[in-house]
Amino acid sequence: MNTVEKLHLIEDVWRNYIWEYDFFREKLNFNDELKTNYVGVIFGYFHDTLPIITNYHNNQSSSSNNDFLNSIGLLQVIYLQQDLIIELNKSFGFSHDITTNTNRELRNELIGHPISRFQNSDLKSFCLFGYETSKSKIVYLKYARSNDFKFQAKEYQTSEIIENHIKLLDKNFDLILTKIKKFFTEFKKNLNSILENIENIKFENLVEEIDENFNFYFKSDIVFSKENILKTYQLKDQVSRHDYNYRLFLKNLKCYLIENINNINKRYLKRKEKDINYDYEDLPSNYTFGKLYNNHPIFGISYFKEGFSTDKDILAELENMENNIGNDFQYYSSYNYLQYLINKKRPSFFNE
Repeated sequence: MNTVEKLHLIEDVWRNYIWEYDFFREKLNFNDELKTNYVGVIFGYFHDTLPIITNYHNNQSSSSNNDFLNSIGLLQVIYLQQDLIIELNKSFGFSHDITTNTNRELRNELIGHPISRFQNSDLKSFCLFGYETSKSKIVYLKYARSNDFKFQAKEYQTSEIIENHIKLLDKNFDLILTKIKKFFTEFKKNLNSILENIENIKFENLVEEIDENFNFYFKSDIVFSKENILKTYQLKDQVSRHDYNYRLFLKNLKCYLIENINNINKRYLKRKEKDINYDYEDLPSNYTFGKLYNNHPIFGISYFKEGFSTDKDILAELENMENNIGNDFQYYSSYNYLQYLINKKRPSFFNE
């Protein structure tokens, strides 16, 4: 992977796993700062500034009259990205020092503190750009007390400056990705454990396992929230809609687990393991049925009651929805079951 691909992979993990699953949050000791998702800003800055570095020598739009400006911009972007790396490392639990390097010292001397003083205010050094500075090199003059303020000419090739910075990025991205890989190894083990025990574990214990290791699944459907699915389980032997939602929860859970395990093997662990096969129950839908989700003023409950006035089972679910507007548990339990009933009794509706 190149530098940009590594950054994209880290961002993908952050957005789709670390931000969503308590398992990963606990691994990183998520605190109030991380909960603000300031890390998302880090990724945004990287996306905006990496092309400036990677395309620096290919950018034909820069005029030779702007050599000083180009050099300042390059060094400042590198300095900014080093600060971003420090913050990104911190969010992943790393605290190693990356501030001691030639690029950072060069930026500080030329841009941060071209006139530098000791803590007692005595003059330490002063620097200025040399006229030989171009897009391919940075030349500057330095006068330092340590050298009796004698003239020193320094020169750096921009290709080496960029190469050293990319190496620094890669080194730190690789450290983060190695840690992420360890997380996924354990996470996958936990998912496999849930998958293997779906059929023979007490349901309440299964829900606790999901809450601890796979909690984002609770957000996949309103009826599947932790609170609602436990109510569904208690009612499954009394009402058909709740029995259906209970079985749907288990079937979809199995599919989500397998889908994640396959994805982790391919994308994050880079293992050439054979995919686990699974059958996902993807019931057809259409625009009209989708509008029932929020009881649309036109394609809402009344519309469906008129269209299915002769089917008592479908009418029962529509009436349950009508009587429980504002009760998400009842409303969406019927919504899910209704989709199943219509597909079973009048599948042509979804082609209309």
